[in-house]
Amino acid sequence: MPKPDDVFYVIGFTNEQILEGGIHRILSLDTHVMNSLNAMLQKFGALQAAAANGFVVEEIIEIYTAMRLPGNPYGDLFEIVFLNDVALRMCRLNNIRLTPVLKKITRSELPPSVARLMTKKIYTPKGEEGVPPERIPAFQVGDYVRPLAKKDAMGTIVDVKWDGERYIYHFKQDPRFTTHNPPREEHWRDDEFESWDRPTDAAVEFINRMATGKR
Repeated sequence: MPKPDDVFYVIGFTNEQILEGGIHRILSLDTHVMNSLNAMLQKFGALQAAAANGFVVEEIIEIYTAMRLPGNPYGDLFEIVFLNDVALRMCRLNNIRLTPVLKKITRSELPPSVARLMTKKIYTPKGEEGVPPERIPAFQVGDYVRPLAKKDAMGTIVDVKWDGERYIYHFKQDPRFTTHNPPREEHWRDDEFESWDRPTDAAVEFINRMATGKR
């Protein structure tokens, strides 16, 4: 039963990120959910009966979207997406690449202009339901990323640790880049960088030339 204090997480996409498949990646969650339901069916049998017997718990994925909200409350973004806690948890469990979370709000704060992108029922093994998305890493070791504030320092996540409140990610700069010497190596929160495609050697060479003023 929907409640006014249900939690939603706000993320946003620029027009470029939409063209790169940002919304398509979110919609791919549907395939992951179907695979999960099939696996649960194999393990527990009829899922409604399994829920009645206390083996699984029914949860609802909710995802809504809005185009360019009045006043741009979340910045100059082309499309804003609102995911409930179950949706964000499932995205992270299935390594679906998302932009950083901008804000955490409640259902009562959803803009009236939102459109439904996805609502879907899932079943979760008893005891695993209700896990906050914050307890699931947004990035994995080996992910290639780019810091939001230092966009000339692309590299890889080499370690992930929980500090008692949130995950901290150990970033190591791609050694092909010469823009920082010694290479940048820092620890960041998940809202300080974004997933990025690993550039080709030719692209890295061009960036290095531009950074040193050589054409």
